[in-house]
Amino acid sequence: MADPRFIAHAPRIIVAAVLLLHILGFLAESHIAEGLSPAVWACVGAIDAVIAYRCGVLVQTAFKDNLTALYNRHYFAAAIAGRVGRGSTGNEAALLMIDIDDFKQINDKHGHAMGDAVLRQLADLLRASIRKNDAAIRWGGEEFLVFLTGADKNSARLFAERLRATVERHPFGQDPHTVAVTVSIGIAAATATADLEQLIRLADDALYRAKQTKNKVIA
Repeated sequence: MADPRFIAHAPRIIVAAVLLLHILGFLAESHIAEGLSPAVWACVGAIDAVIAYRCGVLVQTAFKDNLTALYNRHYFAAAIAGRVGRGSTGNEAALLMIDIDDFKQINDKHGHAMGDAVLRQLADLLRASIRKNDAAIRWGGEEFLVFLTGADKNSARLFAERLRATVERHPFGQDPHTVAVTVSIGIAAATATADLEQLIRLADDALYRAKQTKNKVIA
C-alpha cells in the first residue's frame, strides 16, 4: 500500500503534473511552428502518457486494498467525509460496519490461504450487492464498511439482512475445500449533526452488540 503521506499530496502532485504537460505542450507547439522536427511533439505525447499513467497508478494504489481490491480507509476518509454531517448535501446515508464471525478460527483451522480467500470472496459479494453511488471499504483485518447513499436506517437494515443471509448461504473457498461463514453487522444512519468519526463510532457500537450473538444485524 502506498505511503499514507501521499494521500494528502496526491491532488497537488496531479495538478503539478498536468501543469507541466501544458507547459511542455505549449513549448513543443511553438518549436514545431518554427520548423523544429515533429519528433518533439511525439516526445511530449510520450511524456504525457507516462505521467498520466503513473498518476493513475499512484492514486489507485493509495486508495485500494491490495488483497481485496476494495477501497481502503484512506479513500473512506478522503471521499466520504464530505458526504456526512454539516458538509454534506443533506441526502440520507447509512454506514454498515461488517465483521466476519470467528475469523481467527477460520485461519487457525483451515490456514491463512483460506482466510485470504474468504476475505476476497466477501469483497466480491459486497461489490455485487452495492449500487454505483455506494462504497465498499476494507476497514482492516476482517472488518469491512459499506456506505449506502440515499438510505435511512430501515432501508439499510433491509440491505444488511439480505447481505447477512447471502453470506450465510455462500460456500466460501473452492470445492471440495469450503467453509461456512457468517457476519455480524452494525448500522448507523447519518444525521445533519454527526460527523464521520461519530458515524463510525455509532456503527462500531452497533456491531459490538451484534457480535454478542453473531450472525446478526443491529441498527
